[in-house]
Amino acid sequence: MPIPPLKQRWYDQHPTLSMAVSLLQNANKTNQRLTSEYMYSLLDSGQYDGKATGALAPKTSNTPKTSNPLLTLFSNKRVTVDRSVWKVLETMRHMSPEQQQELALLMIEYIYHLDLMETVDQTEITPANAFRSAM
Repeated sequence: MPIPPLKQRWYDQHPTLSMAVSLLQNANKTNQRLTSEYMYSLLDSGQYDGKATGALAPKTSNTPKTSNPLLTLFSNKRVTVDRSVWKVLETMRHMSPEQQQELALLMIEYIYHLDLMETVDQTEITPANAFRSAM
């Protein structure tokens, strides 16, 4: 009997996407929140495809009907993430592969800088100062 192919997750299409989602998944809650706020600011800047931002609209069919701010994102691992993180990843899922990879690289770089700042300095980190001060 043939083995059925594994269902590939949307972010497993490219190693960069997979790494970005993994880093976000394994980041602490504060860094998850800061990263999602940073990603929202990039999406709101208007330089990314307008139809992708529709995934953030309240009437999105993929949005779970729950009042729980924490959502289960990864079906095989049962990882719970904040709603803002889920919305950013859901938005990225609907973008073109080129935009997904571009945002994934920015996400990886941002999470790296947040981690670097935590090891260097334990000061208050905000989305506005995290990226600039880590460079």
